[in-house]
Amino acid sequence: MNISAIVLCGGQSSRMGYKNKCFFKLGELSFIEIVTDKLSTIFDNILLVAKDPKEYIPLGYKVVTDVFNESSSLTGIHAGLLFSSTKYNFIMACDTPLIKLELLTYLVSIIDTNCEVIVPKVRGYFEPLCAIYSKDCIPIIEDMLKKRSFKISKLFSEVNTKVVEDSVLKKYDPSLHSFFNINTEEDYKKALKIYFNIV
Repeated sequence: MNISAIVLCGGQSSRMGYKNKCFFKLGELSFIEIVTDKLSTIFDNILLVAKDPKEYIPLGYKVVTDVFNESSSLTGIHAGLLFSSTKYNFIMACDTPLIKLELLTYLVSIIDTNCEVIVPKVRGYFEPLCAIYSKDCIPIIEDMLKKRSFKISKLFSEVNTKVVEDSVLKKYDPSLHSFFNINTEEDYKKALKIYFNIV
């Protein structure tokens, strides 16, 4: 099935000194390089959603910006879907560089044409930035954004959604490191320890 990967490169990174987390490094590579390297083994099309596209030109991928003025993860999802050339799209954030290829491959393998979203649920919480979305979600998302409704999980009750529980996810990522997002300096230190133990 033809499917694209979309990486959201936004976020204020207030807890990381307002620095762009995409360019923090694990070893020799930045988060965004690690993520796109992994994605490129599965997806032919990779799209980045960023506030300042100029920063990402050296990476060689198409970069788009939010269409709606209010910046949020949902506006990033909307922009990615809008500018994607494929119906189905795996969407993730740049600050989860520990994502496992086995998990990605599994999520792609269970795409169901009767579903608009395939989303993991870990420890009782949705993981909307490690999920697959259909372009059919665009009008619903646009309606939400016009109403200034930014909670991504609200979308899941509006469309046909397939939820993947962590009991299944652990078969492909036993430690669930794929969902470890780096928000603080402490998270970064922990990610470094994990990365050098598993790479």
